[in-house]
This record gives sequence, structure tokens and C-alpha cells, in this order.
Amino acid sequence: MIAGRSESSQALGLRWLVMLILMGVYLALMSSPLFEIIQAADKKGCIGWHVLLTWALTVLGMIATLTLFVQADVLVERLVGIFLPHKSLEVHQKVARYGAMMILVGNALVGLIWTNGAVNVFVDAHKPLYVETDLSILAMGLLGGLAWRLLWKNWAWLGLIVTVLMSYGVVANVLSRHGWC
Repeated sequence: MIAGRSESSQALGLRWLVMLILMGVYLALMSSPLFEIIQAADKKGCIGWHVLLTWALTVLGMIATLTLFVQADVLVERLVGIFLPHKSLEVHQKVARYGAMMILVGNALVGLIWTNGAVNVFVDAHKPLYVETDLSILAMGLLGGLAWRLLWKNWAWLGLIVTVLMSYGVVANVLSRHGWC
């Protein structure tokens, strides 16, 4: 019994540590010096820094979901069961998986918005919109982590790698010629 308590307290302590680290990274990403760098680059038409910020916020949200909300997939499947009470568990899981796929496709498509320099300059010019946009991107990362958890359960960390590689493809191919100043 005592060993079980120390294990759970160690896991809880580790989760708190991860949460504090993630909050520190978030605060660093939202810092004024980084905002000024991104804003100056956006005014020149260089969108690379803004895309990297978007990528970092998405990955931060995914890491948060994968480390802090370990049973989130079970909760989603139960919620689907509430909305579809007369269907089998198999149908509930299938609906949750299809929803997860839609979230991942939606995240990829929304991520392409930030390759438009005019959108970046507009968002930079409106500080409240900038904050809301960044929080929305972080929420997309949280949902992306949940989606990978629904699709690949214990292998969800591989989904994080897939997301990073896909984002790298955008940065390397779309932005390589005109994204950096």
C-alpha cells in the first residue's frame, strides 16, 4: 500500500513538474521580446518566425495533453456514449476515432493560414487578437494530442513525431525561399 502511494505521489509530482515546465515555456513564447522579433519579421514579409511560434504552441499543447491528460481518450469515448446511448461501444470508439481524424486534418489546414504574411501582420497589429489566436493555437495542440491519443492509444507519442515532421515539411518547403529574412 505504501509503495503504491509513493508511486502515485511520484507520478503526481512528475505531472506538476511537467506542468510548471510547460507553463514556463508558454510564458517564454508569449514574452515581449519574442513578440517584437516576430512583429518586426512579419512587417518585412518574413513569416518564418510566426510559423515557428505556431508550431511551438501546437507541440506544447500536444505535449501537455499527452503527459497531463493520460485518460482523456477514455473520457471522450464515454462522452460519445452519452450522445449515442443506443449504440455499441464499438460505434462509440469508431465515432471518436473519426472525430480525431477530423481534428488532425483541421489542425493541418488551419496551420496553413499562418503562411500568409498579411494575416500575420493583421494579427500582430491587434494585441488582443494576437493573444486569442495564440491561445486558440495552443488549444488546437491540446486537441491534436487528444486526437493522437484516441487514434494510437499508448503509441500517441509517435503522433507528436508525425506532427513535428509534417510541420517541418511546411517550414522547409513552403517557407524556404521567402519565409526568412
